[in-house]
Amino acid sequence: MLEIRDLRAGYGQSMVLNGVNLDIAHGTVTALLGRNGMGKTTLCRVLIGLLPMTSGTITLDNDSISHMAPHRLARRGLAYVPQGRSIFARFTVQENLDLGLSARGGRIPPHIFEWFPMLAELRGRRAGTLSGGEQQMLALARALVAEPSLLILDEPSEGLQPSRVTAIGDVLLRIVADKRVTVFLVEQNLALVRRVAAITAFLVDGVIAGGAAGRDLSPQSPLIQRYLGL
Repeated sequence: MLEIRDLRAGYGQSMVLNGVNLDIAHGTVTALLGRNGMGKTTLCRVLIGLLPMTSGTITLDNDSISHMAPHRLARRGLAYVPQGRSIFARFTVQENLDLGLSARGGRIPPHIFEWFPMLAELRGRRAGTLSGGEQQMLALARALVAEPSLLILDEPSEGLQPSRVTAIGDVLLRIVADKRVTVFLVEQNLALVRRVAAITAFLVDGVIAGGAAGRDLSPQSPLIQRYLGL
């Protein structure tokens, strides 16, 4: 579905991505792991059009999206949940969800509240009053209301208690099973990655250094020891 070839990007004169090559298959979860500072968030920002690439190609379903603006990528079916969630704290849950429709229009699909039943009860609450786990669910739901084909998630488990991380895993497995949404997951939580990811890749100094099936990873895995030092 998504092909990344020799992707290079950075900030000013400082290069962060130094030739990334990665395939993300349709209807699966592909996870990206790596230590802090390796370029994971930079890669997300390039994919969603928030940071220009220096060179290389990004192809979606055989069409180049290498230099598309974020609003055009959203219309092509890409959605992004950044690290830290970035919900609108002063807006209600309903207003946050409505904003998620802005790129493609339409109404909130009924299955959103099947996937996130707690949000149906919280529609009138200001988002800033929600717990961290509820805010993360809102951020996910806001990205999914436009029914994207590719969902990019940057560390959705950050700062959450284990039960909320489990709930995120439940949602990811369900959207893949129900709607064949393709998920690109940047994550440090190994348990979550093992549970949901079909394929994992490791980013080291701006390049893909290795990969494995998610189920094959464990804290004792040589790849984990080498690239994460857990």
